[in-house]
Amino acid sequence: GPADYRPSAMGRVLQALAAGRMPVLVKGGFDWVDVRDVVGAALAAISRGDSGQNYLLSGGWASMKEVALMVDDAVGARRRRVVVPVWIARASLPAARLAAALSGVSPVFTTESLTIVSEGNRFVRNDRATRELGFRARPLHETIRDTLMWFHR
Repeated sequence: GPADYRPSAMGRVLQALAAGRMPVLVKGGFDWVDVRDVVGAALAAISRGDSGQNYLLSGGWASMKEVALMVDDAVGARRRRVVVPVWIARASLPAARLAAALSGVSPVFTTESLTIVSEGNRFVRNDRATRELGFRARPLHETIRDTLMWFHR
């Protein structure tokens, strides 16, 4: 979400997609949730949550391809991208690490992020957070739009 000062790994991915610097995507996706919704749920947990209780905060699973299309919509551009299997991305990690080291930029994908993209749970349920905390995740396209607007302020 907005106010991603560092930016985070996902913030860098969104920036790269928006700038057209990510022509290759990995097959897979994440369960995305806006940090503003996470903060709202954390505050609600303080006042309304049960002590010791865990609350899953899911915004919904979206593939990297779907995220790229939402970024394209947000910036008003349509870019061609190739979607590759995770094994190809894993095989290219040494070259990506070298390129990142030479350019002084952190790699966009890591061993860990590729594992999450390929093996992450597509069916995270936030029923308890919804019921007990009033949690509602905003639509992902709104998060992407607001985040990109914040980066370009």
